[in-house]
Amino acid sequence: MTSIYYNNRTKTNYRKIYEQHHGPIPKESNGRSYEIHHIDGDDTNNNPANLKAVTIQEHYDIHYSQGDLYAALLIARKMKKSPEELSKLNRLQNQKRISDGTHHFSDGKWQSALQQKRLANGSHNFLGEKNPVYERVKNGTHTVAFTSDSARIMANNRVKNGTHPSQTKVSCCCCRIVTGLSNFVKWHGAKCKLNM
Repeated sequence: MTSIYYNNRTKTNYRKIYEQHHGPIPKESNGRSYEIHHIDGDDTNNNPANLKAVTIQEHYDIHYSQGDLYAALLIARKMKKSPEELSKLNRLQNQKRISDGTHHFSDGKWQSALQQKRLANGSHNFLGEKNPVYERVKNGTHTVAFTSDSARIMANNRVKNGTHPSQTKVSCCCCRIVTGLSNFVKWHGAKCKLNM
């Protein structure tokens, strides 16, 4: 075989490479073709010795047990797992990225820079005279106009004072459930199931 199969920076069709070296890819009893797993976890390393045929469940189990939750999530989608299971995997993966410091929300400067850029080029969703926070953004008193440090301080002060929007509790007039403001807007009031 040519060296392109062993080049770690070249992504080629690893399924064809597996078949050329190991024969046809087996099928599960339901007719579904086996998955090809990269043993060392590097999906660009298509060395035939690094490729292994596994069932989709085995492939999911391998990645889940190794803590490669993003790969497990992608495989779980192919398996058509329940929305609850997909949500759980997504949450675990994001928690891992936050604890590792690799999640883009870990750096408050990223969020602030994005907001500043959107304000500068006029694409921020808060801009527009129909939006109730337009005046606050326009005159610079809204948190998106601040640096990440000053916004964080302001938010912390609002939490201490009990005036942060996340602390607002609202009672639904239909089902009488007391919930946070964001859940109320999504699921209660005019949208309440008992109101329909």
